Amino acid sequence: MAKNLEGLLIKKANTIQTYTKYEQSEFAKCLDPKDGYLHFITNYYYVQSYTGKCLFKPYDYQIKLLESFHNYDKVVALQPRQSGKCVTRQTGLKIRNKKTGIEEEFTIGDFYELIKNISS
Repeated sequence: MAKNLEGLLIKKANTIQTYTKYEQSEFAKCLDPKDGYLHFITNYYYVQSYTGKCLFKPYDYQIKLLESFHNYDKVVALQPRQSGKCVTRQTGLKIRNKKTGIEEEFTIGDFYELIKNISS
């Protein structure tokens, strides 16, 4: 009889696992050659954020990149590191004043407006 692997992160070699009908249908959706990769990523792929582990919700440009990676064997994506690809005006910032040591929280949009008004 097969053991339940609930709670294990990595199963041992040659371990037999049983699947429910629902798990089998989900597995089949992930194997779909047309868009199974997107089903897997949006339903089973987790990322670490400032709030903790959460399901990955790709932006439109990320979906386009994934489609390109899936459909073509040679893809060039000019994507520099740390260029703010995932930054919006609502992205939070915590800024500490070096002179006073006081920390303040802003959104990037509010901080931009503050700096723009100071420099003009």
